[in-house]
Amino acid sequence: ILTLLCFNLKSFSQNHNVDSLSIALKNSKEDTTKVNLLNSLCRESKNSGDFDKADQYGNQALVLSKKLNFRKGEAKAYNNIGIVFESRGDAQNALKNYLVALNIRLEIADKNGIAGSYNNIGNIYYSQGNYSDALKNYRSSLLAWTELNDKNGMALSFMNIGNVYNLKGNYSKGLKN
Repeated sequence: ILTLLCFNLKSFSQNHNVDSLSIALKNSKEDTTKVNLLNSLCRESKNSGDFDKADQYGNQALVLSKKLNFRKGEAKAYNNIGIVFESRGDAQNALKNYLVALNIRLEIADKNGIAGSYNNIGNIYYSQGNYSDALKNYRSSLLAWTELNDKNGMALSFMNIGNVYNLKGNYSKGLKN
């Protein structure tokens, strides 16, 4: 009963978030705020399992970002679209979108976004069994999060690096990370 209650509360919370964001979207102008709302709706829709809606919101955010020349919003849209592709099991298209997001984030020096992009790219390579490229990207992510002094991001990178070493049978390096 407790599990069902927790699941229902989470579902209610997600639906409430989508409803609130949808209302705000209807009342927004075509500006960066609308891009941010569309990107948030993309993530919330993906989290609730509605990949079609997530894809729709992500692409709307991308189009509006380009129209406004809002590079940070554009990078976030590409990243979100990549997440939707990854959630659907399409690693190749996820990777393409993550790489575009990374390039934009490097261009605009969005360190937090850069760290997240490297992590996402590492996850794709990890899932494909390409551990050397996964490690390279996880280390780049770790470097960016270290520069930001983001302890949670650093912990995530260390965990991912450790997982790669464990899968490769190098348990001492895995444990160290």
